[in-house]
Amino acid sequence: MRHHRNEDYFALEFIDSRAAQVLIVCDGVSSSQDADQASKVAAEAMRLSLGAALGNGEFDPAKALKSAMRKAQEAVCAIAYTAREDSGPPSTTIVSAVVVNRMATVAWAGDSRAYWIGKDGAKQLTADDSWLNSIVNSGEMTEEDALKSRQAHAITKWLGRDSDADFDASLIEVPLHGPGMLLLCTDGLWNFAPHAAELAALVAGADGPVLGISRKLVEFAIERGGHDNITAGIARFPED
Repeated sequence: MRHHRNEDYFALEFIDSRAAQVLIVCDGVSSSQDADQASKVAAEAMRLSLGAALGNGEFDPAKALKSAMRKAQEAVCAIAYTAREDSGPPSTTIVSAVVVNRMATVAWAGDSRAYWIGKDGAKQLTADDSWLNSIVNSGEMTEEDALKSRQAHAITKWLGRDSDADFDASLIEVPLHGPGMLLLCTDGLWNFAPHAAELAALVAGADGPVLGISRKLVEFAIERGGHDNITAGIARFPED
């Protein structure tokens, strides 16, 4: 509702040979140049890399995600840009998941998030790479005090030329005990419902195609003001 262009990008894929689901959501960093291109090339590079890895005889999801994240970083760094004082090189956040046999392997950099919304409750699977979390985890400030800072939501990891030279994506493995939904989204959604329980309440009792559920979440964020680009990708799972 507010931005002049969409700087989010997503990729979803189902790999029949392994009954594997791949979800990728990117949010271009608005203070960088060509943020829309950064999110697009990152998502596509990661999708292609994971698709190739899933086709191999032996597949290690964690290893494949780390390799795919490096491919995404290389793709973003390859975007041509002109150095300027008012904006940095193309950059994007990213969150991605591979689900095989009800085991989700999730990798991320930045503050795009993954949630599990199940019959026994909901939880945030990722931890934002942010100044807020860094300063609170170090014990230097309480969360209440840190939230008062203008730096609170500044990200500390991203894909792009100006990211940390020793950049390494965060990664977790989580078993998904169904029924439930795996939700990946950008901060254009979760800023209006930052707690997992709030998102769970929005989709409680929802049935029908997951596309309709994603649209419901996007419409919720728009109704709240739509200050940022909004993306929600969902994979739904039945009973174990």
